[in-house]
Amino acid sequence: MLNLPKYYENSEITTINTVPAHSFFKPYSKAGGKPQITSLNGVWKFKYNTDLTGADDNFYAADFDAAAWDDLVVPSCWQANGYDHIQYTNYRFPFPFDPPYVPTGNPVGCYVRDFMITKEQIEGDTFISFDGVNSCLFLWVNGDFVGFSKGSRLTVEYNITEYIHEGSNRLAAAVLKWCDGSYLEDQDIFRFSGIFRDVYLTTRPDKRIVDIDLKQSFADDFSSARLEVSLIVNTELDIKATLTEPDSIILSSKKEIVFDVPDVELWSAENPVLYTLTLETSDEIIEIPVGFRKVEICGDVFKINGKAVKLKGVNRHDSSPTTGQTLTPEFIEAELLLMKQHNINAIRTSHYPNSPVFYELCDRIGFYVIEEADIESHGTVCFKDNPYSIKDFSHLTNLPEWKAAHLDRIARMYERDKSHACVIMWSLGNESGYGENHINAARWLHEEDLSRPIHYEGSAWIYHDNLDISMIGVISRMYSTPSEIEEYATTDELTKPFILCEYSHAMGNGPGDVHDYWDIIYKHDRLMGGCIWEWCDHAIKKTATDGSEMYIYGGDSGEYPHDGNFCMDGLVYPDRTPHTGLLEVKAVYKPLRFEAVDIAKGIIIITNLYDFITTDGVVLHWNVEIDGENIQSGNLTIAGIKPHCSEIIELPVQLPGQAEMKCMLTISAVLPDGNTWAKPGHELYFKQFELPVMVAKAEKQKCENPDFSWKDRYVQAVCNDKFFSFDTFTGCLTDLKYNIDLIATPCEFIITRALMDNDKQWDNMGLHHIKQKLYSSDFSYIEDIHVLTSEISLGSAGRIPAVKAKVEYFLENDGVIRFKIHAIVADCINYLPRFGMKFTMPDGFDNVTYWGYGSQESYIDKHHGCKWGKYDTTVNELFENYLYPQENGSHYGTTRLTVTNRNGHGLLFEGMPEFSFNVSHYSVEAIQNAKHPNELMRSDETFVIIDYKMSGCGSNSCGPALDSKYRLDEKEFTFEFGVRMI
Repeated sequence: MLNLPKYYENSEITTINTVPAHSFFKPYSKAGGKPQITSLNGVWKFKYNTDLTGADDNFYAADFDAAAWDDLVVPSCWQANGYDHIQYTNYRFPFPFDPPYVPTGNPVGCYVRDFMITKEQIEGDTFISFDGVNSCLFLWVNGDFVGFSKGSRLTVEYNITEYIHEGSNRLAAAVLKWCDGSYLEDQDIFRFSGIFRDVYLTTRPDKRIVDIDLKQSFADDFSSARLEVSLIVNTELDIKATLTEPDSIILSSKKEIVFDVPDVELWSAENPVLYTLTLETSDEIIEIPVGFRKVEICGDVFKINGKAVKLKGVNRHDSSPTTGQTLTPEFIEAELLLMKQHNINAIRTSHYPNSPVFYELCDRIGFYVIEEADIESHGTVCFKDNPYSIKDFSHLTNLPEWKAAHLDRIARMYERDKSHACVIMWSLGNESGYGENHINAARWLHEEDLSRPIHYEGSAWIYHDNLDISMIGVISRMYSTPSEIEEYATTDELTKPFILCEYSHAMGNGPGDVHDYWDIIYKHDRLMGGCIWEWCDHAIKKTATDGSEMYIYGGDSGEYPHDGNFCMDGLVYPDRTPHTGLLEVKAVYKPLRFEAVDIAKGIIIITNLYDFITTDGVVLHWNVEIDGENIQSGNLTIAGIKPHCSEIIELPVQLPGQAEMKCMLTISAVLPDGNTWAKPGHELYFKQFELPVMVAKAEKQKCENPDFSWKDRYVQAVCNDKFFSFDTFTGCLTDLKYNIDLIATPCEFIITRALMDNDKQWDNMGLHHIKQKLYSSDFSYIEDIHVLTSEISLGSAGRIPAVKAKVEYFLENDGVIRFKIHAIVADCINYLPRFGMKFTMPDGFDNVTYWGYGSQESYIDKHHGCKWGKYDTTVNELFENYLYPQENGSHYGTTRLTVTNRNGHGLLFEGMPEFSFNVSHYSVEAIQNAKHPNELMRSDETFVIIDYKMSGCGSNSCGPALDSKYRLDEKEFTFEFGVRMI
């Protein structure tokens, strides 16, 4: 049994024998310029134990034989390597709530690593750093206890000089799965354990710089800047300081380290200019990237470099489907580039500090970072019988014995990352209430750093308690509605800038409300912007029983408690493939705005929404399409439009005479030469305008008068080899043939969809069990058109009919079957998911052409990232394979659709004027009943649903209810569309 002192159950002990936190830097040896950092990443010996009784009592001894132990690559999460079990919870603690105590059955990972120390290293001081250990760390070197630390996502450093010797040395670590610090790390993620970030040695000379602090000031017009460098040293040193631009030395100082920089180039997310500060002693060189930028709050406006900026942000967790919370620099950089390519400029580090490399990359690539302390005690809201008690939110922050723990996490975050240009705001944590411990830490942070405001959403709950929020620079909220943020912006008594630290919950098929927020955010300087929840889906990649790869989420590992698929709420899939929601966000987070002045003449106004850069390097590509076919195009350079300024341009558009459906002008802003984060030809933004041309339907081939007959209860018609059959008993269209069968089963109405994650309001309404009732049917002949009429209702067991309808089928003389449905919705139905008709086509009808919003799925509230046009595709390509199966692949605003076999035979659907459609090999029922993609039952048949309307996506899985303008809430409506056999 491993006997450890119970530091891990004492909230007043945060670290033992660690080096005081300081700014992060990488020293180089002056002799040869070699880095003085030695990575200890790699293969370690590892033994997983279910509790302390199974761990060897002397495993940390210098001569302990660990040869039989497993090999484990460090950094890594042990659950991602087959140890322990996978567990996901949102906010419920995964252990009994009994702070500061943790379960007796507390797994422990024992690590052993041998490392070499050279003669040169012995001559200086050697430090070991751990950038992330979950949940706490006991450390030994050569059998001697070195120290202890908590704070899973905070760098911790030990001076091990006195414990090492030249040659081979033994490093041993014990990592507990839980400690009292786990009560402050109750984030909405998979719960991982282990040494999951970098481990490295740093060798320093005896006389050295210990800490570096940078203070900046600016001329009123930002034409010049001053940099003051404050150093902490362990003895008196002769230091040479040099400040350079990317290409040349500009200033040098040997005494007082103050640099006056004329004609300063300012850092921003749009133009991340970095100078380099070089500090040179007799033995080593330290280089610090310096971005000159000023963050300030002027009245109720948040500004950077004197400009009111908008934060177009996301919340980002460390998450990989294969390695858990262990991420390589290459992985992080690829993520950041993907964000940049989708017009994202801000990141909230939900809900903890990231690894040092993240901030280095954000400085260089250009992002505004809201850095958040590793504090979340969300589970306190449900530790009593009350399922969600706001009062209990502040339980830990009001306990005096937790004061040191709160301050330690905030102070260590600040000290490490205080010199980064990208960090424009500090956050005190997430969903931990607000009380004395937060107030104490906020006061400390405010005194240490006046150059950045403090954010904390929890403080917004406490206005009525008269607690001190004077240190909180901005007000933030989660999941407010667009109308609520507009109310804040227009209320005179509210005088602080406002940010949505979480909004537009991106779970599953969504979000569908982003543009509504930004229509308001752009109207008010008081509104800073927001961070969408969240960047990526969290799921673990596994091999299914059939050998296929799958992603698992909460509950798939048999764990308790868990919160199901609530972890899959991102704009990208776990492998970072974009969701269609990311394309919607890209369109809303646009850097330019195009508005029509006189669209018939091609006159538009362009507004530069960038805060700091002009439109230099941007080219407009425009084209005119009639019914999806290009007839005219051109390019136009728009250089020189200043930030927040507009310019009117005229495109040489020539209006065509007429169109059968639509004539569209599409304008795209592209980067023909690309840049550091985008390839040549990258599209920044596009906008479409419908041109005012005459719309005239093409003349259809006339059909001979249909030959009608009765067969039992069926009315049948034949016209030019086209066969139609109607069941007078059920009121259903039962057969369509044009030499071959075009439908496999009778057509039926449908008023539900495979529930999205945002559709919880329909769970118990019985809409998936609707049955059609026929009251009457009639056959008539009106003005040379045969009309079949039926009166029907749609209802489920135990409830009144949800919909009653009069359905008319017009067999017109041009061969079109025109459907006209007059529907009345029951008063008890707040709104419907959809109203449509399903056509089940036989095997082989896999080719799809449509004229509508594409190429990705589109909905009434989620089509701003889509272009209206003509698209040739297949049924398989229309399917969006969400990891939790749900409604997907529909297309809003469609005028025409064909579904055909390889010979071109099939059905053509025409809008009167438009419809939404869905074409799939998966029935609504199959999608609804599956919990993972590998459970989906694919059909050879093709299911075609023509919808009058489909309610929007919204973000109600955690956000506000779907806005009324996106609901199918009409109590009475008429729906018409046509079907032609081709």
